[in-house]
Amino acid sequence: MPPLPALVAHADWSTTASKRWIARATRTAEATYLADRPALVGDATTLVARLAGHGSALLGVDFAIGLPRRYAERAGVANFLSFLHHAERGDWRDVLTLATRPSEISLRRPFYPQRPGGTHHAHLLEAHGAVALDDLRRRCELAHPERRAAAPLFWTLGGQQVGRAAIAGWRQMLIPALRCRPMAIQLWPFMGGLAALLARGGVTIAETYPAESYRHLGVAFPTARRGERGGKRVQSARRANAAAVLQWASRHGVGVTDALRAEIEDGFGPRADGEDRFDAVVGLFGMLAVVYGAGDAGECDEAVVRSTEGWILGQPVPADLRPSSTAASLHSYLRTTYWAFTETDALAIRPDRAHPQLDALLAQHGAQRWAYLTAHNPGANAATPRENDAAQRQLCAQLGAHDRTTYPGFGVGDDGIWPPEESVLVVDISCDDAVALGRRFAQDAVVVGTRDAPALVLDIRSDPPRAWTSAPSVAGVALTRP
Repeated sequence: MPPLPALVAHADWSTTASKRWIARATRTAEATYLADRPALVGDATTLVARLAGHGSALLGVDFAIGLPRRYAERAGVANFLSFLHHAERGDWRDVLTLATRPSEISLRRPFYPQRPGGTHHAHLLEAHGAVALDDLRRRCELAHPERRAAAPLFWTLGGQQVGRAAIAGWRQMLIPALRCRPMAIQLWPFMGGLAALLARGGVTIAETYPAESYRHLGVAFPTARRGERGGKRVQSARRANAAAVLQWASRHGVGVTDALRAEIEDGFGPRADGEDRFDAVVGLFGMLAVVYGAGDAGECDEAVVRSTEGWILGQPVPADLRPSSTAASLHSYLRTTYWAFTETDALAIRPDRAHPQLDALLAQHGAQRWAYLTAHNPGANAATPRENDAAQRQLCAQLGAHDRTTYPGFGVGDDGIWPPEESVLVVDISCDDAVALGRRFAQDAVVVGTRDAPALVLDIRSDPPRAWTSAPSVAGVALTRP
């Protein structure tokens, strides 16, 4: 079971501010939760900052967070975080602008259409070089036994489309938060496993789909007769599920305020926004099921899911994507993404790989060498957050005393076991100096590199340090210092 955040919140999203409702549950002194009636989200650009005041928060939003792998490969997108940092800048200035005609659809303008009238899925398929709509879906959006396939992300027409809400969520909430406060928010699963992110504190954001919560809560809607409205859009149908929702809350120790109980029992009223408030609460309870361990978070082992596509919180993971157990060793350093944030980009550094964006950054500084350092968890032993923060401040102070150019970041292991470790990318530092700093702060390894060469993980417990490769069967080799 992941650590219990102080606040769990779920926002039912829309392109229209008047249809965005958020339901919250606050942790009590007894380590249970008290849920309150939904309220309007308000200013989306300040939502993360408002939630951050609670210390640790888990926010679910029902818009897509991630990109289809086929599109990312063709567009040269290394990861979703980097995409968000580039969106609506330079060559990517039109990436969130809807194409008005088929000829405007491109890798730099993938969403279509702006309005109805002579528009077809075939236009999207042809422009994206796809054969079938599944080529434009993420793995979590494909059909499975309990749900039909979602609409493709880039299609923006009709009642089932999801593209417009995604654009609104990225543009109004995720992009401003990542650019202004990159260390204050954490996107699951891109920055680590859910338990590790919650243990780190701050605001953790995850994609949700309220219909996935129905099975946890026992919510069901009968098929409407032809010509009649049915499902969650009808107050009587929502009211018919009140007992199931309240019983689930009672069984799991989730308290509800009198105001929320009244809304649930009333089916959230006759107004059109009743379905939005219903989904805000149902999605919240589905998230609490994951927090309490009654539901699977949906942790995936596939690298492209963790870096680019993302996943829906609480959606079952196919057997081929489930994480495998990983032995605790230096090889965990090789299965880590070392993030660094510049003013305009998010760099995702992986061992044994070249990084053109990092090379360009070095060139800007007239530098050849770099290192990635942390003072967290000395000797691979878990330290308290206070101890880690103090050690990291000491490291940064030493780097500052030598006028080092640094960029903040954090290392995220593929297995999601360790919380992300606050770190720094240091420009123009020798290998010897990086090793000395790593040893001073009792680290087992540091990551170093030179321009136009792959990143190296160095075991600094030995003398001389030894470089480790990504092949688990290959022993470390003595280092030739870059």
